[in-house]
Amino acid sequence: MNQIERAFAECRSLGHEWHKGKPIATDGIEWGSIGIPSMCPNCGTEKVRTITRSGESKTRYDYPDGYSRHGEDVLSVKEWRHAYIETIFESFERQAKRQRKAS
Repeated sequence: MNQIERAFAECRSLGHEWHKGKPIATDGIEWGSIGIPSMCPNCGTEKVRTITRSGESKTRYDYPDGYSRHGEDVLSVKEWRHAYIETIFESFERQAKRQRKAS
C-alpha cells in the first residue's frame, strides 16, 4: 500500500481530520447562504457545507483521484480499517527488526 492509499485507508477507517477555512459567499449573499469550506490535510478531501440564514444546510465533497472506488474495488469500513492497521503493524515490525540488528 503506497502513502496515498494509506492516507485514504486512514480517513476511511478513522474519519477525516477536517481543518475549517474562512466562510465564503456561495450563491451570492442575496440568497442568504454562506459556505464553510474544510479540507482534510491527510488525504486531500475537500468539503463545503452551505448554510442558509434559516439554518438549513447541505454538504458537497470533492475527493482526490483514487479515493472513490467502484464495482468490485469497493471496500467496507472494516476492510479499510484492516488495510490501515496492517500498515501500522508492518511499520512496527520493520522498526523492531532494525532495533534487533542494531543490538
